[in-house]
Amino acid sequence: MTSKKRVTALVPAYQAATFIHRTIDSLGQQTHGNFDVIISVDLCEDDTFAICQEYCARHANFRVERQNRRLGYVGNCNYLLEQADADYVLFAFHDDVLAPGYLEKCCKVLDDR
Repeated sequence: MTSKKRVTALVPAYQAATFIHRTIDSLGQQTHGNFDVIISVDLCEDDTFAICQEYCARHANFRVERQNRRLGYVGNCNYLLEQADADYVLFAFHDDVLAPGYLEKCCKVLDDR
């Protein structure tokens, strides 16, 4: 039996090969322990999926899915929302770089309210 994650970061990606590594690296450096990352690579023609797949192979709390048809921005975001099962969910867009304590601070603020 697996326990529900505290936080899920959702990463919609499209044609992001030149910069997505910075985003997923910043997610991998989070100080908050109970989180996972779901990346959805919309149908694209660059190496975005390969980059994400390589990273996910090294990090158990990361997973990547490649769409076999173009969902578009809203469709890809909606797909990710359907996959999430956590107390808190956030979008970490494919060109966002988060400070290492970002998830920890967000959880504290939300918990305190």
